[in-house]
Amino acid sequence: MLWLLVAITLNITDLLHEHIFWKKFEPYYLVFGSLLRIRLNPIGLWFVHELIESIFHFFIISILFFSFTIGFLAAMIHLALDAYHTLFIHRISDKTHRLLHFSLEAIFLYALI
Repeated sequence: MLWLLVAITLNITDLLHEHIFWKKFEPYYLVFGSLLRIRLNPIGLWFVHELIESIFHFFIISILFFSFTIGFLAAMIHLALDAYHTLFIHRISDKTHRLLHFSLEAIFLYALI
């Protein structure tokens, strides 16, 4: 049951990340990305974005579940799924994206039991 709650929370934190970074701090995030773009190629820039998102998930999940291990596992599976669907599934609707993340994260986390 814990892993289902972690998967649900991870989906909620993904929505929270989207809201904070793309709605509230979008101008600053774009300037930060522009500064990084001077030094990095598009793949490096994408990786930095995904790494920042994973760190965000790690901190939120670790705080909510009082476990760095759960936070780390949740952040890593989310990063792996983001990498997978960015590389192999180019066009995906928002609902399908959320469903893909929720179902595969829940399966992965449940398999750890």
